[in-house]
Amino acid sequence: MNVTGSQPYADNSSEFYTNLVVNIVGDLNSTYIKPTGLVEYEIGSTIRFEGNLSDDCGSQISGANVIFRLNGSSLYTCGPVTNATGNLYTCDFDTTAKTGGNYNVTMVAYKNYYNNGTDSEDNAFRIKATPRLTAANVTPKTEGWSVRRNFTVNVTDNAGDTVTVSLWEAPVSTEDWSQIGVSQQCTSCSKHNLMVE
Repeated sequence: MNVTGSQPYADNSSEFYTNLVVNIVGDLNSTYIKPTGLVEYEIGSTIRFEGNLSDDCGSQISGANVIFRLNGSSLYTCGPVTNATGNLYTCDFDTTAKTGGNYNVTMVAYKNYYNNGTDSEDNAFRIKATPRLTAANVTPKTEGWSVRRNFTVNVTDNAGDTVTVSLWEAPVSTEDWSQIGVSQQCTSCSKHNLMVE
């Protein structure tokens, strides 16, 4: 190949080269599979992300590197993930101590001799936390029924949520419930101790 007298290019010739290497670069096509549709997961559970990968000719691609980017109340990544066979890529994400809320997911794939492939899913899933009541206690535990008692419980819930705790009683073998004392509240509760007298 010779280039001579071209304004944009300097004169050059490849006639003295015995071996020329041409790298052909293809495109990766990422297809995000799941989760979708704001599937709800309780904090502490594991979410499995799935996607598959093909090239611009429609051939399945294995051995690529894949990352799942999670964007919502916080930013997280799952991966990099590789697979040994086929074109299915999975990643397990532990939601323990993660921020609750709705999340979008972007699958990003990269491999030598390919342009990166991405696919996104808006509102793919939601991390939620059901209020947890633990360490319920009453003091004193003994004494007669006429003694005043304190009822306590630890409350944990999402940041920003307000939890109201009430104590109710009913005579044995009835459904005649009545509230005892005044309801108590906490916001952004994290093992917050509430007491009803």
